[in-house]
Amino acid sequence: MQSNIIYTAIGDSLTVGVGAYLSTGFVKRYEKLIYQKLQAPVITRVFAKPRIHSSQLLQMFSNPELQRSIQQSNIITISIGGNDLLKANRKYKKSKDPKIFEEAENIFYHNVRQMLFEIQYLKEYDYSRPYIIQLIGLYNPFPKISYSDYWVNRFNHVLYSFTGNNIYFTDIHYLFKHYNKRVLPIGIHPNGNGYQIVANELAKTLEYYPHHTK
Repeated sequence: MQSNIIYTAIGDSLTVGVGAYLSTGFVKRYEKLIYQKLQAPVITRVFAKPRIHSSQLLQMFSNPELQRSIQQSNIITISIGGNDLLKANRKYKKSKDPKIFEEAENIFYHNVRQMLFEIQYLKEYDYSRPYIIQLIGLYNPFPKISYSDYWVNRFNHVLYSFTGNNIYFTDIHYLFKHYNKRVLPIGIHPNGNGYQIVANELAKTLEYYPHHTK
């Protein structure tokens, strides 16, 4: 057995697990998969709030408790962007100005870039501890809106643009689109099936974890 794996989950309502009801969100499900794949005890810490957008999440990075957790972490997941897009859409419905989405995308890009900078800054003093950062992609809860897929893809491209070295992008858009009501039966949040998909897709990246043992 390896020493403990520290897993820090950062983000919005997806990380909180809203919509899972009597089951669990992806964090607990992913924790189990980490244990199975890496054969090491997992200590999980969650820093997340429902309805939070990327600017608010970036502010959370000044929290000393979150900073300590990041420094100690081997695995970090970040779910953010959905509320940025929803907020932009509310504004767009009033003005019909497509620049609203472009501005939201630009702010999102800079916020995520700063988050990753903060993480790497906190990690640079301990080269001995292997770690990966996993950016969870957006899905489309409103597929009937004609322009929705386009902007979900644009925001996902922002997240994907940061991949490299120890940063990975987890794409769930296609799978959620394929399973449709089986993962998003009511409202905008996944059910247990949806959260299991998120956990399963995250787990695929564990083969790149530096100390992975098969």
